[in-house]
Amino acid sequence: YAYNMENIDPGLFIFLASCNPGVKAETVEKELITQINRLKESKVTTAELDKVKINTRADFIFSLESASSVANLFGGYFVRGDLAPLENYEDAIKALKVDDIQKAAQKYFDFSQSTTIILRKGES
Repeated sequence: YAYNMENIDPGLFIFLASCNPGVKAETVEKELITQINRLKESKVTTAELDKVKINTRADFIFSLESASSVANLFGGYFVRGDLAPLENYEDAIKALKVDDIQKAAQKYFDFSQSTTIILRKGES
């Protein structure tokens, strides 16, 4: 799971992963780094991007199913002082191109500026 925190100032991009039983966190971390580097070094396919667009749109529509969710969504943008990103969200997703994904990954996924946290269950 990954997402960008939408704050007034440039925010934080978070990747979250849970390990299956028997899988070490370091193995998952290494694979995550491999996938991030893949985004930086090569372009996603049009099919991959289309799938992400469909899933993102579906998530957005699902987020509008209850009054409290809509209020929370609009409230978040309202306190940041700009509803335009919300109003233009679907058009912005539709407009994304394969090159945009690679350029964003190259610009924002800088490992020298990253922090990794691994949480483990305590031993009983």
